Amino acid sequence: MRSSKFLAAMLGLLACTALSACGGGSTDQLANPGNTGANPGIPNTGGATGGGTGGGGGGGTANCPSGTTTVAVGSEQHCRLPTQINSDITLIPGNVYQLNGRVDVGVNVLAAGGGQRATLTVLPGVFVYAATNNSYLVVNQGSRLVADGAVDRPIVFTSAADLDYDDDLALATQRASYRGIATGDVNGASRGEWGGITLNGLAPTNNPTRVGEGSTGTITGGTDANDNSGVIRYVQVRYAGFDVGLAVGGAAGENELNGLAFQAVGAGTTVQFVQVHNAFDDCFEMFGGTVNLRNVVCTGTNDDAYDWTDGWRGNIQFAIHVANPNFPTNDAGIEADNLSSAPDREPRSNPNLSNFTFVGTRAAGITASGGTALFRAGTAGKFVNSVIGGTRAAALDVDGSPSYAQATADQLIFRSLFLFSNPALATDADDGPLPGIFARDPNNAIGTGSLVPQVGGGIAYVNGPTENGRPAFNATSLSSFFSTVNYIGAVQSPSNNWTLGWTEFLNRAG
Repeated sequence: MRSSKFLAAMLGLLACTALSACGGGSTDQLANPGNTGANPGIPNTGGATGGGTGGGGGGGTANCPSGTTTVAVGSEQHCRLPTQINSDITLIPGNVYQLNGRVDVGVNVLAAGGGQRATLTVLPGVFVYAATNNSYLVVNQGSRLVADGAVDRPIVFTSAADLDYDDDLALATQRASYRGIATGDVNGASRGEWGGITLNGLAPTNNPTRVGEGSTGTITGGTDANDNSGVIRYVQVRYAGFDVGLAVGGAAGENELNGLAFQAVGAGTTVQFVQVHNAFDDCFEMFGGTVNLRNVVCTGTNDDAYDWTDGWRGNIQFAIHVANPNFPTNDAGIEADNLSSAPDREPRSNPNLSNFTFVGTRAAGITASGGTALFRAGTAGKFVNSVIGGTRAAALDVDGSPSYAQATADQLIFRSLFLFSNPALATDADDGPLPGIFARDPNNAIGTGSLVPQVGGGIAYVNGPTENGRPAFNATSLSSFFSTVNYIGAVQSPSNNWTLGWTEFLNRAG
C-alpha cells in the first residue's frame, strides 16, 4: 500500500526538485531520497502482486511479506517487524516498515545451544521507521543484515517523526517532518528519535567482557577477522541514537546508542555509501573487529563522527564529517582509543584511514582542548590524505603518553594532512611534542582552505585548488583495501563527487 501521508511528503519533494526551488534548490539529489523522474523512494502501491505505480491515497491493503505483521497507523497500514527474527525475512518495496521496540535478528551463535542464524534483507528503495524512540535494530553474532540499496533507490532507516507518523502514533515528542523547504536541513536540531542499528560479529576484540550500549549484547567477538555480518550499501540512517541510561533514570551520557555500531564486526562485511544524519551519540562506532568502511558520510552528530576502541583494525577510505552547530557538545570527527583501562592491550587498535574531509562551525562551549581528529588511550594507526577544518578547538590532537609512544615508534603516523583550523594542533599540557610529530612528513601542512560547495550556497566540503594542489600519499602501501587516488580529501571535484544522488541534506543550498 502506498501511504497517503508519506506519498504527499514525497511528491512535494519531487516538485521541489523538478523546479530546482524550495530552500534554494539542489542539482544533485532528489528530493528524499532518489533522483529524477518517479521517486523510487516512494513505497509502491502494487497490491498483492507488488506491481503497479498508481497514485496515492490511503485505505489500501499493505502487501506485507512473510514474517511481518500488518498494523494500522492512522488510516494507513504498515508492516511491523517481529521483535525476534529467527528465520530469513525480505522487506520488499511497496510498503512502509515499522520497528516497534528492540528488534533482534537471530540469536547469538556463541550462546549456549548454538543460537540461531537469520538474515534480514532490505531491498532498494525501502523505508523502515521506528515507532518509538526506544526502538532499534540489533543483528546478533552469526546473523546478517543485507541492506543493499542503489544510488537512485537508497534504503532509509529513520524515525516516525521524520515520516510524519508521530501524530498518528501519539508520540509524546512531535516535530515538523522534513519537507525540503526550511526544515530538515543539515543544521536541523532533531536527533535521538530512535535507537539506530547495531551489528555484532565474530571478529577479534581486546575487550571481550564489554557489554554493548543499550544492552545490545556482550561483545565477546571471536577469531574470524573475515567474519561477514552482511551488506550496508546505499543506506541512510537518520535521527538515530538514544540515551538508554537517561530513559531508565540513570545518568546522561553513560549508555547511548549510536547511528551505526559495529561490535566485533569482521572484514567480510560490506559498508559502503552510507550516511548517518543527526546522530544523538556517534555516527559510526567500532568496538574491536576488522570491519572496513568506504564512502561514508556523517552529517551532524551530538558526539563523534568516527569513533573506535577495543582493538579495531579496519580501514576507511573516503569519509566526510559535517559538524552541526545546533549540537554544542559535539566532540570530534575522530575519537580514537585502544582501551582506556589498559592502553597497551592487544590486539591494539590500529586502523588505516585515507581521504577524510572534516568541516563545520565550531560549536558553542567548546574549549581550547581537544581536537577534530583525536587520538588517545594507546591507539596506533595511519591517517593520511585528509583535510581538516575547524569543527572543534584544534584540527589534530594526540592525547596522553600511551598514544605518544605509538607516534614516536611510527605506529601512529600522519601523512599528507592539510589543516586549516585555528589552532591546527592541540596545545594541552599532556599533548606532548605534536608539532614535531606532525613535521615528520614534509607533505603535512597548515594553511587556508579553499573548499567549495557542490551547490551554490551549500556546504563547502569539495576540494578547491588549495586542497587539490597538495601532494598525496600512496595509501595502497598501507593496505590493498585502498583505491589509488592522486588527491587528498574525500571529494576531488564537483564533477567527481560520489555523494550525489543517494545522500540527503549534504548537497542542498542553504
